Amino acid sequence: MKIPSRHLCLTFWLALLCLPVSFLYSQNQPSLSQLDWLVGSWLRDNAKSTTIESWQRLSEHTFEGISVRIAKATQDTVFSESLLLAEMGSDIYYLAKVPENAFPIPFKLTSFTKDSVVFENASHDFPQKISYVHKAINEMTVTISGDDNGMTRTISFPFKKIVEDKQQ
Repeated sequence: MKIPSRHLCLTFWLALLCLPVSFLYSQNQPSLSQLDWLVGSWLRDNAKSTTIESWQRLSEHTFEGISVRIAKATQDTVFSESLLLAEMGSDIYYLAKVPENAFPIPFKLTSFTKDSVVFENASHDFPQKISYVHKAINEMTVTISGDDNGMTRTISFPFKKIVEDKQQ
């Protein structure tokens, strides 16, 4: 059976019209590979404490992180948390394990651009939202926000990337 050329032409144009839509859709699907800017160690320093947050890529679908805050006066660790970014099916989760909770707290990715990510967990006490914004090549801001005992709170933590000296 011979297919009329007008059907082939119509099929070609329909396929061509669908191509940009599928291309745009694939570009908007979040992937941990788009968060490579997060990998490395980040420093936050103020008068009372020093915080270091470090991230490494474990696999194509997993990043592992740790955040430690050290008091300047005593050099004691006053806060630490283990962090994990994981692709699970079509979703990405931020898992935070802090000493006061028996299990990691999951936050689901709700917003994503090339320079920012937002994770949310409406059922968590505080924060309910965690965002990372890549401000410049060596700067990022981590913001936690949400309801805290009936009061809306937002706390931002500016970080600078620790650049390793390659000459050593």
